[in-house]
Amino acid sequence: MDLNKKLAVKYIEMIEKDSNKNIEKVKKYFPNAYTFIDKKTDTEGFCNIIDKELIVYFRGTEVHEIKDWLTDIRFKQMVYPYNNVSSKIKVHKGFIEAYKTVRSFVHNFISMNKGSFDNIVVIGHSLGGALATLCSIDLQYNFSSQYKHLACYTYGAPKVGNKEFVISYNKRIPDSNRIYLLNDIVPKLPPFSNFSHVKGYHIGPWFPLLGLLELIKRKFKANCLPADLTNHSTKLYKTYLLK
Repeated sequence: MDLNKKLAVKYIEMIEKDSNKNIEKVKKYFPNAYTFIDKKTDTEGFCNIIDKELIVYFRGTEVHEIKDWLTDIRFKQMVYPYNNVSSKIKVHKGFIEAYKTVRSFVHNFISMNKGSFDNIVVIGHSLGGALATLCSIDLQYNFSSQYKHLACYTYGAPKVGNKEFVISYNKRIPDSNRIYLLNDIVPKLPPFSNFSHVKGYHIGPWFPLLGLLELIKRKFKANCLPADLTNHSTKLYKTYLLK
């Protein structure tokens, strides 16, 4: 299945609307959004039904938020699903524990809105992409009878699990769209051989100074300078999806 760039742009534009520290402010753009947050891990996102499509969004790493960084660096692997000792599938400890803190919010929303949507799309950038990946396979496990189609769109997501996880995920989520810029440093993490990527699509040229040039073009007007300089910003992703 080829990448649908039109849909990829649509979902990253949704992600770009969440540029505030307060997740509740997304209701300016999505009035019916059901926002969720776990303050202990700073895991945030929302569920929103638009034209019979359920969007499940996870916020990415916030540079100023130490809790997000603590989630990112807890790269010890845990057995999945949820400590089943006979499973060979293992995932990033920080990511799975962060996802589990908001899992009940997502499950409850789906249960309460049964019949209100036909399709589910799970989206996220950076850390949010890792959480979206885990959420997608979780929803496939538990709610496959409640939707016609499930898709996942992630941007600049890090690696989530081992090879066994990737095999299971790719089989269960055929409409998976892990999008990454060739120069983005985050998809190269964690830099260990026991982590692998789910299938993905690369965009943009191989040019490490790409983000800096885009910043210069925009006269250094950006939401997050570090993300631009590491070729990881949503603006850069949108730019090259539109080319």
